[in-house]
Amino acid sequence: MFGLMKNGGCADIDARHYRLHYCGTCKAIGSRYGQVSRLTLNYDVVFLSELLSDLMGERPSDWGSALQAYACYRQPGRGEVLPRSLETAAAVNVLLAGIKLKDQAQDTGRRRWRWAQHVFSPTYRRALRQLRRLGLDEALVSQTLTEQQGLERQSWPADVPP
Repeated sequence: MFGLMKNGGCADIDARHYRLHYCGTCKAIGSRYGQVSRLTLNYDVVFLSELLSDLMGERPSDWGSALQAYACYRQPGRGEVLPRSLETAAAVNVLLAGIKLKDQAQDTGRRRWRWAQHVFSPTYRRALRQLRRLGLDEALVSQTLTEQQGLERQSWPADVPP
């Protein structure tokens, strides 16, 4: 994400809770998928992280000190166990980024998107393997993406360039 994070009038405790999930998800992405992948972090995945954390009964106060620090340079150590909510949200974020790159490459046909997709593909495959271990229905994801592409083609006038 670029820019500063601004809260929309949350209570201090809620803002801290959100920021812990934002920073924790970002650090989980960096530690599992590389520092460059952190640039793909988005608010939807942070919200997913909060949901998963709550559903799994995880408390941010139980996370390691690196995940509780706001400083970006404080990363979890090698082999440190991440909370499952953050691990899952990080994998979903990378999966969505890979899908976005593939969609851009297909829609525009530009080399830079194909190149970015190629460079990002090992990271994408690593996230996909992680999500398979967690029970991701890959066939459902593939089917949904195929349906989405069909809908995009139907609704876009053929004489107007994308």
